[in-house]
Amino acid sequence: MVDYKNVLKTLQKSYSYVDKILVLKNNGKIEYSTDNWKVKEDIKGFLASWASGNAQFVVMDGVKYSILQMEPERFVGTNRQKKGHLIGAATAERDKYLIAHIDNKAKGWMHNAYPMVARAAVALNDTSKLKYLDSSQKQVKPGKDAQTEKISKKIKKLEDKFKKNLDKGKKEKAIEYAKELIEMANSIGKSDVAEKYQDIIDELLGKKKEKTEEPIEQMTQIRADAISTPKVNPIITQEVINFLQWINDREGLVKFVEYYLQQNDQQKISDLSDIYKELYRITTE
Repeated sequence: MVDYKNVLKTLQKSYSYVDKILVLKNNGKIEYSTDNWKVKEDIKGFLASWASGNAQFVVMDGVKYSILQMEPERFVGTNRQKKGHLIGAATAERDKYLIAHIDNKAKGWMHNAYPMVARAAVALNDTSKLKYLDSSQKQVKPGKDAQTEKISKKIKKLEDKFKKNLDKGKKEKAIEYAKELIEMANSIGKSDVAEKYQDIIDELLGKKKEKTEEPIEQMTQIRADAISTPKVNPIITQEVINFLQWINDREGLVKFVEYYLQQNDQQKISDLSDIYKELYRITTE
C-alpha cells in the first residue's frame, strides 16, 4: 500500500504553502485526507464539476472557489475572498486525484503550486518518483542556501567596485569586474543580473545590439489606455499579458517543461513541440 503520509509530507516540505491535502480514487472514495479539511460531502459535486470541463466554481468545506483552469489532468481554482487556492492533479493512470489547498499568502502560487502537486500525484502510484519532488525541485527560501547567499554578497561587493571604477573613468577595470559579476550571477541562476552587466559591457565597448525586440518584462508593461481601447478586447489582452509573465517567470512554463522532460512523457513532449511550432508560425506570419 502506498504510504500517502510520506508522499504528502514530502510535498509539504517541498512547497510549504500546502496546508490541506486530499487523495481520491476516481470513483470518489477518499483514500487520505488531512484532519483540517472536512470535504466528504463535497467530493461528488467537486469531481462532477471537474469532469464537466465547463463549471464556473466548486465548493469545498464551505468555501467557494472560482475555476481558473480545468483539464482532465489539472484543476486550478481560487477563492475571491482571499481564503486560499485549490490545486488538483491526476495520476498518470487517472485512477487517483491529489487535491491540495494552498495558503493565500503564497506568492506566485499559480505558477509554482501545480508542478509540485503534479509531481506528488505521480508519486502516489510510484514512490520512486518522490526524488523529483524532494531534491531538484525543492523550494529554497531566500537566505537559507548558504552558498547562494555567499555568492550574492560577493556580487554586491563587485557591483560597488564596478561603479567606483566606472565613476573614476577606469573603463577596462570596470569591465573586468562586470565579467566577474556575470560569471557569479550565472552560477546561482541570476540571469537578469548577468544580462544587465553584459548589456553594460557591450555599451562600454560600443557594440550594437542585434536584437531589436523588447524584452518580455517591457512587453508586459502594456499601458492601461492601450488595454481599454475599443479595438482591443481587454480580457484577451490580459490573458496575453499573463501568458508573457508565465513565460518570463522561472517558476512558470520552464517548470512544466522540465517536469515532462524528466518524466519522459512522449505525448506531452510532442504536444509542446506542436505548440511551439504553432506559436512560431503565428509570430512570423
